[in-house]
Amino acid sequence: MDINFVLIIILVFIFLVVLLLVFNVQSVSKDVARLSAEVSAVSGELQRISSGTTNTTQIISGKLGELSELARQIDTTGKDIYNHFKAPQKRGKLGEILLSDLLQEILPKSRYELQYSFEDGTRVDAVIKLTNGIVVIDSKFLDFDQSDFENDLIASVQGQRKLGNRVRKHIDAVQKYIKPSEGTLPFALMFIPSEALYYEAVTSDWEGPDKKSSFNYACSQLVFPVGPSILYAYLMTIALGLQGLYVAQHAQEIIGGIGQLEQDYKNLEEKWETARRQMSSADNNLTDVYNLMRHLEKQISRITSIQE
Repeated sequence: MDINFVLIIILVFIFLVVLLLVFNVQSVSKDVARLSAEVSAVSGELQRISSGTTNTTQIISGKLGELSELARQIDTTGKDIYNHFKAPQKRGKLGEILLSDLLQEILPKSRYELQYSFEDGTRVDAVIKLTNGIVVIDSKFLDFDQSDFENDLIASVQGQRKLGNRVRKHIDAVQKYIKPSEGTLPFALMFIPSEALYYEAVTSDWEGPDKKSSFNYACSQLVFPVGPSILYAYLMTIALGLQGLYVAQHAQEIIGGIGQLEQDYKNLEEKWETARRQMSSADNNLTDVYNLMRHLEKQISRITSIQE
């Protein structure tokens, strides 16, 4: 084979290889440029997301700080309220206010009296005035600390004994207001203005020296503990009873009023019939007068025609 021909073939092969390498380099360069643009776009998006996340984190941190401050203020306010009513006198005043609000909401003012005084000078928080006597109600706020509930001390034997002794002390105090000689009914209500303490007082299994629970001891003294919901139901029952009593007391008056209405209606019916007859007679008279006028008119016309 001619050596020149071989050299030409080799040169052509080398040219093709170089040309292929050039095309590959251009393609790789385009891919690299495209990949670089995509990386830049992703980097920009990541920066935007990072910036938004930072702002969101700052907002959340601010809101959490506000909630923390609000919780601190609520805790401080709760402690202030608790400390304010820590004194028995202030807690007793709160019970009197709640009792007063219940009575004013449900009963007519003439049916109850606040700070009712007896002949010996003692005063009870409120009385309900019924037809057969007055019902005595006295508010008693049991002297328990908030820590007794938080630490569950009230459920312990010591706590139950403490609660039972205090309930009995209040029962004895309220029992002194039962004075049938001054018009009270032979029982009294002891208002406990806390549903939690009321529940503990009436469900306690602790028994005193007489082997009676607090509730049984209260019943034996004719002093019945009531919480806010029980007292509300009792007052509603009294209110409904008073409405029925009002209707019964005024039944004769109502019946008499109905009889008077019937008589008035009969009188009105008679007057209407008389007026109707008079109007009918007047109508007949008007017709007669009209007919007479027409007759006279004809007579006058006839006479006038004769003269002519």
